[in-house]
Amino acid sequence: MKSNKSRSLCIVYRLSSYFLLLTSYLLLLTFLSACGRKGDPVAVDPHREIAAVNNLKASVKDDAILLTWSMPKDSGFPQKAIKEFVILRAEVPPDTKIEDCVCVYKKIYSLSPDKSRSFQYTDREFIKGQSYAYKVVILDKNNKAGRDSNIALAGYGKVEIKKPAAAAPNAPTGLTALYTQKNIVLIWNEIPGIEAYKVYRSLQPDGGFASVGEPVTPAFTDRNVEPSKKYYYRVSAVTDTEGPPSGVIEVITEIK
Repeated sequence: MKSNKSRSLCIVYRLSSYFLLLTSYLLLLTFLSACGRKGDPVAVDPHREIAAVNNLKASVKDDAILLTWSMPKDSGFPQKAIKEFVILRAEVPPDTKIEDCVCVYKKIYSLSPDKSRSFQYTDREFIKGQSYAYKVVILDKNNKAGRDSNIALAGYGKVEIKKPAAAAPNAPTGLTALYTQKNIVLIWNEIPGIEAYKVYRSLQPDGGFASVGEPVTPAFTDRNVEPSKKYYYRVSAVTDTEGPPSGVIEVITEIK
């Protein structure tokens, strides 16, 4: 009996040893498999659509083109989410409006942000006489690109075609005058869409006219007149160019 009991204890002891050994082995395998394992990637804090940079400007400074811009106005886009500013440049053909340009933008630089709210970049790699268009795009820490900034133009060449000269306005009509024994008041028919009128005066009906005023409404008071004289007036309208004059009107400053 004593021998059987000893055998049982021995078997229990061996099974316990095997169990402890197996448990230790499994724990060791778990530790080794976790050792050196990279954690799951962590995305940047969630935010709304990536905003565009604010107020991109380009100016020529000596032998360089200086770009300046500021942080987006959108407060929902955190500055800590920005990985870099990507600066893009395109060549604009001569005598081409930027709206009509099939411009090919290429990355010329990327700038990492700091804690400031405004940023700048100096472009020294350009050709004099060539016009350029610039824009800046934000790349966030998830490598997602935001909206384009506004386009800034710079360069020593001509970027846009000059506007064609506007058609000259018509000559004013209905010119009339009233002498008040002190001043001469002129009125005429209004011409819509003009910037101003020019009033001319002369002491002769066929020449010697000089400008005496530029009212923006179809009325003018000439206070620099003398009695017992003949004055001749005519009026023209002005936009980008000055139109033809009205007919000449005669005013006599007689004392009644």
